[in-house]
Amino acid sequence: MKPLRLLAVLVVLAGVTALAAATGHAQIVSSPEPPARAVQWSEVALEPSAVCPAIYDNVLHFATAGYGYYTTPGRVIADDLHMISPGHLCGIDLGYAKLTAGTTSATIRFYANDPADGGPPSLLLAGPYVVNDLASGSHIVHVDLEPGVGPPDLPQDIWLGISFSTTNTGWLFADPPDLGTSHDLGYAGTILMTTQLYPRNYCAAVYASDLIVPTSGPTWGRIKQMYR
Repeated sequence: MKPLRLLAVLVVLAGVTALAAATGHAQIVSSPEPPARAVQWSEVALEPSAVCPAIYDNVLHFATAGYGYYTTPGRVIADDLHMISPGHLCGIDLGYAKLTAGTTSATIRFYANDPADGGPPSLLLAGPYVVNDLASGSHIVHVDLEPGVGPPDLPQDIWLGISFSTTNTGWLFADPPDLGTSHDLGYAGTILMTTQLYPRNYCAAVYASDLIVPTSGPTWGRIKQMYR
């Protein structure tokens, strides 16, 4: 198993592949207010392994004071991820905050996208993967997708969708990505959201094996740095 970014390993407890329907017209809405109190982080940044390297990485530049998107339980928040390569999904990182006592569950979904973010998330490519017993406070958790779950091949452009099972729980903002790109927009359900207080990018990383990476330009240079 590869080195982790976290203090503990979390195991994916469920994985099901299906199709998800999206309806309605998109509109721009304001960002939610940040939580009333600051949060403390417990992130340990370690290098990814050669077997399962990152193809998208946006966890280092997280927002201070717990800025993020807090919405109703079960509502999917989606961020556009334009990764450096397609690949065989093998893990993710997720930055979240739970402002009240008790644990929460996160449900993770991967949807089809295109380079121009042409519409809301609709076609489900992978998931839902449910991770239970996430502690209160603010954390960056790492989730390994074990071979028995059957993680699929992902294209280079995806929507990453996250929902939580409890109130007062949100996906934290982070910007800019260190690997890959993300436009300043996202979806809450089928509602398009753009920046207000912070760029509409979220704290997450995606890991994959069997990469197909171009051997020219800054992308290749960034890949070589990962294996020094």
